[in-house]
Amino acid sequence: MKKSIVLFALGITSLNALAVDTSTISITDAPFSAIANDIIDDSHAIQSATNFAIQNNKSVYIPAGTFNIESTLDFTM
Repeated sequence: MKKSIVLFALGITSLNALAVDTSTISITDAPFSAIANDIIDDSHAIQSATNFAIQNNKSVYIPAGTFNIESTLDFTM
């Protein structure tokens, strides 16, 4: 019986962790798909995520990591 209660409690915690903040987008989410800590240029992914956020009144989340930016980014839409 005790194991069932523990599993149930963990299940509730997991569901809370899955809550989605729809006012924020991450540059690592599809379709943007920037990948930190690699050698691939992430400029297009970051620019696309920023353009989408501006057009849809959202915030942009940039997670920890090093993103390779080889082009100028424009945030003045």
